[in-house]
Amino acid sequence: MLHFIRFTRRSGSAGFSLVEVALAVAIASLGIITCLGLLPEGIEMSRKTGLLAINSNVLDQIIRDVENARNWKALKASYSAHPGFPSGGAPAGAGDQRKFYDYQGTAVTASSPNIAFVAQIEYNLPCYLPGDTTDQRYLARLRISIANTSNPQFSFPVPANGLYTSFYHLVSKSS
Repeated sequence: MLHFIRFTRRSGSAGFSLVEVALAVAIASLGIITCLGLLPEGIEMSRKTGLLAINSNVLDQIIRDVENARNWKALKASYSAHPGFPSGGAPAGAGDQRKFYDYQGTAVTASSPNIAFVAQIEYNLPCYLPGDTTDQRYLARLRISIANTSNPQFSFPVPANGLYTSFYHLVSKSS
């Protein structure tokens, strides 16, 4: 004999209970709040990465200008009393030179309204090799400080206060 089992639906058991809905909403809320908590950190990291990319571009341009200076001997001799950057920009004082850049990393003038970065370049002369006391005629050590500011008169204080980044580079020429 065949018996058929018949399933019937009870009228009170359809859908989710209030406890199940509340638990699902709590889990979803926890996930959303966690993701929103990470958002400011991600934005800050993105901002820092962008600034680092522009700093790298500016640094490459400055080093390329120094390395491509034609008359290295005359350049080194003329800046031995008042070291400075070989080309472009306006002097910011004895021993340094300033260049200005926009947010694309393109060089602009000191009077440009698009200044976003100010770079100060210093030659550290004389430059000695370890164990040698004579000035190396074809060697120069650069200190390049880059600040993210629109103020062309930005003051680069001696102690680093986190407002700018300094890079050091050794440049050598054969003649």
